[in-house]
Amino acid sequence: MLLPVRCLLIPFAILALRLSTAAQAPRDERLLVETYESTAIDGDGNLQIVTVDHKAITVRKLRYARAGETFGSQTAFQAPVISPDRRAVGAQAMYKNCCTSYDIPLQLRLHDN
Repeated sequence: MLLPVRCLLIPFAILALRLSTAAQAPRDERLLVETYESTAIDGDGNLQIVTVDHKAITVRKLRYARAGETFGSQTAFQAPVISPDRRAVGAQAMYKNCCTSYDIPLQLRLHDN
């Protein structure tokens, strides 16, 4: 038995209406993405980030090397920078090196929401 074309089109019309309503709903991006106000490195070498809502975020150093890596634990962060849109923070991850008397940056660590 064949269904009338109207019966087949009704579910598609309802779906299209729901999708168009959802697409037109206003979204407040401030609720979706944190905005960062400042960043610094604390006395232990961890990265400290403060949001515009004054929420403090701590990005800890990596404690252990991953399999296959020849360097040890991260010693500190260096040169933290906030992106121009204030939605991400980047900092160099510093590690001890066998051949220098100072730590060297081996990773760029990024934090975003």
